[in-house]
Amino acid sequence: MFLPIVGAVFIAVASILYILYKSWSNKIYFEKWKDYEDCGV
Repeated sequence: MFLPIVGAVFIAVASILYILYKSWSNKIYFEKWKDYEDCGV
């Protein structure tokens, strides 16, 4: 009975961490390339 609760909490925390990581990664990526927006590529 305790194991499904731990599994659900683990999945929820892992999902939140993944979303935060992806948003942080996208922010870094767009900041890296924002200087090249006017190149027309």
